[in-house]
Amino acid sequence: MARARSFRYYTIMVRRNIPAVAFLLAAAAALSGQTPPVPKESPVLPAPAPEERIFAPFPLRIRVGIRPEGVLVTWEEAADPPEGYTVYRSEAPIDRGSFPGALRIADLPSGSVEYLDVPPDSRGYYYAVLGRTRQGGIYEVFIPLKNVSIAPVSFEPVAAPAPKPEPPEPAPEPPPVVQASLDRDGIRITWEPIRIGRRVVLYRSPTPIRSLPDLLGASWVASVEESEAGILDFPVPGIGYYYALVDEEGLRSGSPVLAAGRNVTTASASVPAGLYRIGLPQIPYASRSLPLPYLALTRGVTAGSEALSGGLPVPPDAPLKPETRKAVARILRSEALPPASPPELRILPEDLEATAAGGEEYTLRTIVRDRLAKKDWKGASDELARYLSLNRSPGAAARARFYRGQALAYSGEYRESFFEFLLAQDILYLPSNQWIDWLLDRMRLKSPTDGM
Repeated sequence: MARARSFRYYTIMVRRNIPAVAFLLAAAAALSGQTPPVPKESPVLPAPAPEERIFAPFPLRIRVGIRPEGVLVTWEEAADPPEGYTVYRSEAPIDRGSFPGALRIADLPSGSVEYLDVPPDSRGYYYAVLGRTRQGGIYEVFIPLKNVSIAPVSFEPVAAPAPKPEPPEPAPEPPPVVQASLDRDGIRITWEPIRIGRRVVLYRSPTPIRSLPDLLGASWVASVEESEAGILDFPVPGIGYYYALVDEEGLRSGSPVLAAGRNVTTASASVPAGLYRIGLPQIPYASRSLPLPYLALTRGVTAGSEALSGGLPVPPDAPLKPETRKAVARILRSEALPPASPPELRILPEDLEATAAGGEEYTLRTIVRDRLAKKDWKGASDELARYLSLNRSPGAAARARFYRGQALAYSGEYRESFFEFLLAQDILYLPSNQWIDWLLDRMRLKSPTDGM
């Protein structure tokens, strides 16, 4: 009985460990004096082979989640990182049998731990992340929940909100209807205000105003805020004028609205010629610059003991006394002749710089550079006149008149040049007075038939 139990025990051990069984059989045979039997190979176990080590790195802890922008696949880096990772997508679970049908969707460098996929439709998909070899091959190792997902994931993109319809642009306000009517010794321009406080600019022209070039050739009258009183204009009597009322904002943007019959009058209005000069400002008594004495002429001028009749007539010629004639002759002999040539062309320092990016400063400097500096007197005079037809700042207007006065003087238009320098004198006193002195001498030497 002891033998039977030992043999049954050996049989179980044979199935587990062949070298141990052989050792026990050899020991039993030695004790009994018999030759030990040779053990047969088990048909269940494979033949012994030399030990082999297979290296196949793969990522760990694959996770697949839904994000608003797609399907996010994440994993952990392999213990021995491969050369990179390749992500696959398939409609069926990915294993060695279905792997040929999986779609290769991304090749990522080593160290990558996530990939955002945007599937082409909302069907459920499986994902796998495999390592790559140095030669560009793939380690085909498929371990669920390690580098292969086990549940399909579907993604439905969130529909973009419909764009809100933009509110329609408000229709532009139609220009007001302007009316010009005679008001005593002036012309009153009235209209129904569109918005109290809105600034408007009034122009007048002896010719109809139909387009922007016509507006540039018109004369500026006033820039005011809209009111029910309108604007009272004092034009030259006896001349018919057309009026245009434009929005100041549209004028600054370069696109004023001109609508005949609304903000542009289609019929001329005029003041009948009379005994008084209309449209000129009141001149104070102190009308001459110091150190000259004031001219305070009144109707109290007398000749002898009787008052002059009929206003202020020119007194009759009377012969000079001999002493007076000698004094006048000495003055004329000592008087130096005025210079025949005009002063040199002068461009102010602020217009020699090229820092203005736009606006009235840039326009003025362009005219000075392209016309005046190149001695195109006619072109400079015309462009500066159009420049001054719009409402300008006091400084820019004074410089423009100073430049136009020079262009007119070089063209021989002494009288017009003289008045331009007078208008620029308040701001540019010294440079304007130099030209005014020269022009006074030139105009004094010219005969009345030359235009004076």
